[in-house]
Amino acid sequence: MVVCVRWCPGNEHRFVSCSFDGSVKLWDTRGKLPLHTVAGDDRMLAVDFHGPMRIASGGLDGSLRVYKLDEE
Repeated sequence: MVVCVRWCPGNEHRFVSCSFDGSVKLWDTRGKLPLHTVAGDDRMLAVDFHGPMRIASGGLDGSLRVYKLDEE
């Protein structure tokens, strides 16, 4: 179950989502599959962009994870 979705600042086609299965996914509205998927160990509760090239997520385990995106 998806619990959080946030739009990318500066890119109207991209958004990020997280879900109870522990995954964080980067999407582009012009495609059907995620651009990137990161599998976590525990349920994710929140996700947001930390600037245009980083994603921050928080989970049920109380940890904060930051992912750096590759420039495209």
